Amino acid sequence: MVNVLIPGLIDAPPGKSPKGLSTTQEEEEPRKILTTRIPMGVPWIEPEDVRPVVVFLASDAARMVSGANFDVTGGDSANNPA
Repeated sequence: MVNVLIPGLIDAPPGKSPKGLSTTQEEEEPRKILTTRIPMGVPWIEPEDVRPVVVFLASDAARMVSGANFDVTGGDSANNPA
């Protein structure tokens, strides 16, 4: 059995815009949509938000954890019906 880490949308530097728009203009609409959609009120998670789960799973503290899913999504996974 394996454990699964399911990260949400992670904030990463975007590529250059082909339309010549600034990053702020490009990100404003998706940021608004995601902020209202995600229960914790964040548009996306930071890489640092995933790190503690990875460290836990790699540590001896998780030696008896098997076959588990870890959603690090800021609550966005609650929007996905099973």
